[in-house]
Amino acid sequence: MNIGKNLSLKSILVVPLLIFASLPNLAFATTTESHLKFVVPHFPPYTVIENGTLHGEGYKMATEALKQAKIAFSIKPVSNYGKAFAMLKSGHADGFFLASQNEQRDKIAVFSQSIVTNHWKWYVLKDIKDSPYSKYFKDNYRIASHLNANTHIWLKENGYRVEAVVDVASIALMLEKNRFEAVLLAEKVFEQTALQQNISLASFNQYLHSNRAFGIYISKKKVHKNPEIMRRLNQAILQIQTKHINQNSLSQ
Repeated sequence: MNIGKNLSLKSILVVPLLIFASLPNLAFATTTESHLKFVVPHFPPYTVIENGTLHGEGYKMATEALKQAKIAFSIKPVSNYGKAFAMLKSGHADGFFLASQNEQRDKIAVFSQSIVTNHWKWYVLKDIKDSPYSKYFKDNYRIASHLNANTHIWLKENGYRVEAVVDVASIALMLEKNRFEAVLLAEKVFEQTALQQNISLASFNQYLHSNRAFGIYISKKKVHKNPEIMRRLNQAILQIQTKHINQNSLSQ
């Protein structure tokens, strides 16, 4: 398959991540309660690390809920979900967000009330008509996802031929250039990368995989020491969601 003369896919797949090491921790002290250390992966548009600052629609709602719940916390940006999980497992972090649930995460942490709904979608090259769930598709096509994201984990666990992409911003372009045959990723994440690269979504066949709750994980050790944390956090999330719904209704 012709990838294009002006595109270096090797450089796209292996992107220097030293920028994350230089970013400062962001601290929010709202109470004298035990301080929670969160790590946040770069996963736009939900959580975005840009010019040394964190922002994004999911980041905004998560931090707003933590503040309203009067939970003292700090945030450290990390490169991907694998790094976030490793830090949580080793005790170097007390939680991470935004995340969807899986068995590994549930063993060591407690999942919050859903903050937003994350739609997992397949994006498949237009000339491929096979179902993403067929045996032929699974055995013959290369499927990409963002390194260590839950979609990446799901593909590996279910026996697909997986290619991990480090720089998620390049994934739509790589699919268009036939670097692989399909992508499984959060809908908003893929579609933002396509928009930024001026790639039409009509170039791909699209299939909804599933709808997943996207929330906050907090370590079981911290929840055991402070049993009220999850109750207060979940209550705050519901209040934030209600506020945002009301604001959206008024703006229409």
